[in-house]
Formats: sequence, structure tokens, C-alpha cells
Amino acid sequence: MTLTGASAAIASLSLAALAWFGIQSLRKLRSTLDEVQQTVAELRGRIDPIAGEATALVRTANSTIREVKGRITTVDPLLDSAHDVGDVIHQVAESFKQAMAEKSSGSRPSAAPRAGRPLQGEAVSIRIGGPSAAPTPRVR
Repeated sequence: MTLTGASAAIASLSLAALAWFGIQSLRKLRSTLDEVQQTVAELRGRIDPIAGEATALVRTANSTIREVKGRITTVDPLLDSAHDVGDVIHQVAESFKQAMAEKSSGSRPSAAPRAGRPLQGEAVSIRIGGPSAAPTPRVR
């Protein structure tokens, strides 16, 4: 065997070894890609139900929020009326306190009504949920 024949044999063996390692690497790559494809398919199978549940949850939350907003608009006039009742009770208590102070001091009440104090004979009515939630005085 000559030097050229020996170098050609070595080159052939080297090329064959390189091809064999290349083929082994490609086989491992293919098996890895097959596993990745299987994993992605499993994930899709698991994510689809979760996405459906999330969509249903969002719809339920939106429905609940709409319902709460509706109830808040229903309760707002009631709270305004309760606030107005509190104001009326405060005015009545102030009037009563002033009347008791005048009675205990022996002085006569002045002829002009004081601000925030209802006139004698005047009644107060409270309208709940009407066009105006503010109390309106009613004369007997």
C-alpha cells in the first residue's frame, strides 16, 4: 500500500466515522423533536379546558359586576334619603335643645324663626326614591 492509498483509506474511514456520528446526532435530534411535539399536543389538550374555564369565569365576573352596579344605583337614593333623615333629626334635636334652653332661661322665643329651625305647625315629609330625594316641608 502506498502513501496515497493509505491516506485515501484514512480519509474514507474519517468520513465514515463523521457520517456515523452525524447520523446518531440527527436520530437523537429527531427523538427530541418527537417528544417536544408530543408535549405540545398534551399542553394544548390541557390548556383548552383551562381557557374555557377562564372565559366562563370572566363572563360570571362581568355579570356579577353588572348586577352590583344595578344594586348600587338602587341603593343610592335610599342612602341619600337616610342622610336627609339624619339632617332632619339633627334639626329637630337642635330645635328641641333651643326650646328647652329658652324655657329653662325663662326668655320668650323671638317672633322671627331662626335659620335651620322649622316653623310651628310645619310638618316634614320624606320622599324615598322619587324625582327628588330631598325632604319637602308640608304645612298642615
